[in-house]
Amino acid sequence: HTLGTSTATNIKLQFSLPAGVNFTSGDNCVALGGSVDCVLGDLLAGKNGSVTFTATPLAIGAANIQVSVAGDQTDPLPTNNKDFAIATVQSGRVDLSLTLSTNSGTGTVGENLIYKAVVVNNSALTSASNAVLTLQLPSNSFTFLSGDNGCTASNTSGTCPIGTIPFNGGTSLRFIHLSPTTAGSLTVTGTVTSTETDANIGNNQAKLTTTIATADTGNTNT
Repeated sequence: HTLGTSTATNIKLQFSLPAGVNFTSGDNCVALGGSVDCVLGDLLAGKNGSVTFTATPLAIGAANIQVSVAGDQTDPLPTNNKDFAIATVQSGRVDLSLTLSTNSGTGTVGENLIYKAVVVNNSALTSASNAVLTLQLPSNSFTFLSGDNGCTASNTSGTCPIGTIPFNGGTSLRFIHLSPTTAGSLTVTGTVTSTETDANIGNNQAKLTTTIATADTGNTNT
């Protein structure tokens, strides 16, 4: 805002960004080291002007952003040409996705059916902590054989602790070995969660139905 009686020309604003806050984009703004310089241009007396830019915080905590303004003219009251704002940066959101597959696409009663679970953190900035894969399993349709990295299963459910999944495409694999006990369709539903809020819960769950065949006993009639 110009308080004088004449037009202020070639107005520029300089924002000082703290460590851990990176300039992303802005109209008529450029990043120079730890600062962002923005050109506002000319401003008539008594008028307001503004600039907009975006920045990305990389750490949780308080971010102190300072700004100063100057133009071609000498300012008789330079003490009000500076200001600051403190933004509180909270934990970001993750974007976990889950896919399920089996080693063969089909199964046979009594044989080892291996389920592969792939969990990906699609967030560009936030790691997922305390991630857990939970499986819903059909009752009395399988025998749990084994699971890697702490995966366990009971009659109707399974759990795989994952822990931390890094941001920007961090991936975690889990393998669960089941032995079907009845022929027909075996449907497994997996859900992945973490401590952080998920930006897209629509891809946190996957369902896989596998056709289970009766075991071939090898007997022949004569």
